[in-house]
Amino acid sequence: MLRPSFAPGLLAVELPYRLDAFISHEHPPAPTVRRSCGVFVTGARRLEPFGPSLYSASGAPVSFLGVPYPTRMALAQLPSGAIWVWSPIQLTDQLATEIDAIGPVQEIVTPNKLHHLFLRQWQERWPGARLHAPPGLIRKRPDLQFCSEIGDEPLPIWKEDIEQVVFRGSFTMEEVAFFHRPSRTLIIGDLIQRFPEDSISGWRRTLMRWDGLMGDRGSTPRDWRLTFLRRGSARRARAKVEVWHPERLLLAHGECVREGASSLITAALAWI
Repeated sequence: MLRPSFAPGLLAVELPYRLDAFISHEHPPAPTVRRSCGVFVTGARRLEPFGPSLYSASGAPVSFLGVPYPTRMALAQLPSGAIWVWSPIQLTDQLATEIDAIGPVQEIVTPNKLHHLFLRQWQERWPGARLHAPPGLIRKRPDLQFCSEIGDEPLPIWKEDIEQVVFRGSFTMEEVAFFHRPSRTLIIGDLIQRFPEDSISGWRRTLMRWDGLMGDRGSTPRDWRLTFLRRGSARRARAKVEVWHPERLLLAHGECVREGASSLITAALAWI
């Protein structure tokens, strides 16, 4: 029997989107001190430079099993000046203003079918932007207007700066990993989660540690790992990631890595 892990994994994968309030906040909590890519920040979220033409922003935590779960998005400025958005967090007027100051939002992507809670907000704020779905999300969110389903080949509009590969083989959920060439950054949603030891306590920390999600290395939630019954495709995807030799790692959940990320990524995905 598969054990529900503490981190969003198999337990949350098949929830209908109308039930996703179980793992979300429709309204963000009051501003608190929180960690953004390893740096503590206070107050309203804002864009932070992560590398050449690449930014990140921390969102309000989502509630999973009653525990605040940190979230993060990424934003890249393409050579055309247009903005490519990854895994949008809850939108605020301040965040929208900061984004508009950089360039027009043109492409919106998300890594897997769990990362969809705020897509409608972003589509309504930038109606001219194109929305691209990871495997499985078009069926899950028929109310949204998608332009394409993301595969292993980048679209012409972003292929100069951004590579991608789909980790296939799970019977519950597949994830698209992206590589931002100018900053040599691997961008990951749930496939690698990496939390500092002091970020959680009690039985939850015990479960997270057992899952391999605590400490310097991080990994994939154990229940999700067990759904990869055929790992050949996932191994080929991992090999492609290793060829990219990322220097940085930007995560939706947990601490990011700003240098020397390749060895950590190899260790975190060794289970494949």
